[in-house]
Amino acid sequence: MNLKSLIASAAIALATATGASALTVDTNPTWDGSINDGWDGSGQSLSIMAGSTTLQDISFYFDAESAGKTFSFTITDALVGGTNFFSSSFTALTGINVFNTNLALAAGSTVYALFDYNGFSGKTAHFSYTDGYAGGQSYFENSGWDTSYTTLDHRFIANFDSVAPIPLPAAGFMLLGGLGAFGALRRRKKKAA
Repeated sequence: MNLKSLIASAAIALATATGASALTVDTNPTWDGSINDGWDGSGQSLSIMAGSTTLQDISFYFDAESAGKTFSFTITDALVGGTNFFSSSFTALTGINVFNTNLALAAGSTVYALFDYNGFSGKTAHFSYTDGYAGGQSYFENSGWDTSYTTLDHRFIANFDSVAPIPLPAAGFMLLGGLGAFGALRRRKKKAA
């Protein structure tokens, strides 16, 4: 490897140095077989943790009875009258339904992932009586949101990510300067010869 390649490689490595942290919340292992049945809507609250503030995607499990039905999905900052960060109309599949959100959210905030079943009153989203996620709870809606289910969680997987730059130490710039100086000396020697 020649000196130019070495300098270029060092510059690229220093310029692109970043750190990533990720968090996956998965309540699937705690699912006890409970299925939402007869509600107008349901949802799950999520606490946004420092260091993992981008919600890349979130997946919910739905029962076979709701397959082919069209529902509405919203991520908002309040149960009623909040700001919608994401909304989608979707046709439910049996099993896992993935929503690619890529939402940058504020650390320490709470968001609500809510479903409107659009008049369908059969079996829909899976939930559990086991509180598998301490950062939120399930909500069920029937002519208004019922918030008394603090020990229930929907069956979901949420993938959070955060990419933050790693501060470069002064030594990195000194290394580049030194390599540049060696390159300049080498060029002078070639011209003199």
